[in-house]
Parts: sequence; C-alpha cells; structure tokens
Amino acid sequence: MLKRHIARGLCAVGIMLTLGGATFSLFGATTYASSTTDVTPGTTVAVHNMPYSTLGQGCDTGRNGYHFVMTGIEATGPIDASDFGPINITFSNGSHAVANFTDMTGPVAHFINTTINQSGNFTVTSATMTFPAASDVTGYTQFNLSHPPCGTVTAPTTTTIAPTTTTIAPTTTTIAPTTTSVDSEGPVPSSSTTSTVAPTSTVSPTPPSTGGSLPVTGNSGGTMAMLGLVLLGGGLTMLGLSRRPRVSKN
Repeated sequence: MLKRHIARGLCAVGIMLTLGGATFSLFGATTYASSTTDVTPGTTVAVHNMPYSTLGQGCDTGRNGYHFVMTGIEATGPIDASDFGPINITFSNGSHAVANFTDMTGPVAHFINTTINQSGNFTVTSATMTFPAASDVTGYTQFNLSHPPCGTVTAPTTTTIAPTTTTIAPTTTTIAPTTTSVDSEGPVPSSSTTSTVAPTSTVSPTPPSTGGSLPVTGNSGGTMAMLGLVLLGGGLTMLGLSRRPRVSKN
C-alpha cells in the first residue's frame, strides 16, 4: 500500500513539471516585432510629427532653433556628419529652411536650424532627409521635430483696456417752506397784513326795581354770616351731648 501512494505522488509531480515546461517553452520563446525603420544609402525619410505649429510649444535655450532628433540609430560603422543629409524644412507660409547634423548623444542624432523663421509663430508642414550614398546608417526608431526656436512659441499679445467709470455727485436743492396764516374766514397769505380791532362794549344802567320785592341792601351778607354761626353752634352742642357719658341707675 505504501508503495502505491509513493507511485501516485511521483506521477502527480511529473505531470506538473511537464505542464510547466510546456508553458515556459510557449511563452518564453515569444518574440516581438521591432519598431526600427530600415534604411539604405539614398533612402529619403520624412519627419513623423508633421504638420507642427510652433505656437504654445516648449523650447530649449541650449539648442535654440528648429531642433530635430533621430533616435535608435543602427549603423555598420562609426557615425558622423557624413552619414546624414540635410533636413529640408517647408513652412505653411511658403518659406524653406535647412537643418544640419550637429552631434550624437548615444544612439540619438541631433539636427538644428538657427537662421530661418526664428521669431514669430509658424507651422512646419513637412521636413525630409535623404541618406547619402556613403552612409553607414541601416535603421532608426523615431524621427521628430523636438522643439522650435524660443522666439516662436509665444502666443500673440492681447491688450486689455480697463473700462473707465465716471461718478457724478448728486445735486441737492433745498426749498424754504412757505408759511400761511389762517383766520376764521380762510387762509391768509403770509405777506398780507392783518389788523385787529378790539370790540367796544356798552353797559346800560339797570333801572331801579319798582315792584313788591324787597330792596337789596348791603346787610344781606351779615345776615347770612349770623345764620351760619347759629347752625355751627347747634351742631357742636348736639355733638357734645352725643358724647356725654351715661350714668347708670342703681
């Protein structure tokens, strides 16, 4: 029984190793197509990123001009200026320029133009180069316009005029009020003159009474005073009697 379990385990391990090896062989042997463009002497190639507007682009003051780069260069021997022809540049305004080889940095070749259309905004419509007959270059990866001159990347200047605001102070007019006097007969203008006349009173003498009534004399006031004293005295007497203590009878 033990031998049977060992045999089964070895079979499972063998199957796993077989599948793993087949997978590695399948994917490990996969190759990818190269992006290199093959060239021979006399081949004419075009810059890839055309048309190219200079407006709003970045620039490099160290390589200030129309700077072209060819990357991933493959060659059969040492590379120098004799391996490249001039780059012929055409602009949308009909003008033309030439960019020449300057140097190599690794597998990258640099070309530049520093004389034509260096200021203002331009569009490069096409740029091409033909490899000379003695060129050792057999292929490359990319061929682009890297950046334009620094004088061509700015946007047009826009001038903004701020609106002018004029403030007019308000004018205040004060009108003095007009006073009008009013009498019993209606309004009287303040400019009119009012005259006041005091009324005259006339008192007629009272004729003496000739009837049966008693004549009024100057002693009537004294009579009334005496009557008042009598009433006052009576009242005080009644008050005193009402407060007198009563004597109880035994």
